[in-house]
Amino acid sequence: MGFYVIQDDLKGLIPQQDVIEALDDNDDGAADAESWDQVATLVGQEIDTALVSGGYTAPYPEPFPDLIKRAAKLLAVNELWLRRGVKDHPRVAEVLAVRNDLTRLAKGTIKLEVTASNPSSGRAFTEPLKTGTTGRLLI
Repeated sequence: MGFYVIQDDLKGLIPQQDVIEALDDNDDGAADAESWDQVATLVGQEIDTALVSGGYTAPYPEPFPDLIKRAAKLLAVNELWLRRGVKDHPRVAEVLAVRNDLTRLAKGTIKLEVTASNPSSGRAFTEPLKTGTTGRLLI
């Protein structure tokens, strides 16, 4: 299972006070690391499930494609709002859209676009990474 998001990635997506309140399970006024780990784990499991279903290796290595970065942020925001008991939050439509993208990825109707740098030439190329039935990277 991969960890695709850190708390700093959520700046501007959810008010910091709401993050603290969502993660403060022991009522000490501070976000609890264990609570954040639970959120990050749930997010990672959802993303990894879509990746494996779509024929990709999970956890996905860094640097993460845009879809994974966007999904991780929005799914984490959603989990934080749910921990606060808020189902109808300002990012609901974005969460539904990114979940739809993950479903399409799992079904193979969309591919991940990956940019990797070639250190010897300094050029970049874009291609989807796929694994075969043995789990090995297809080149």
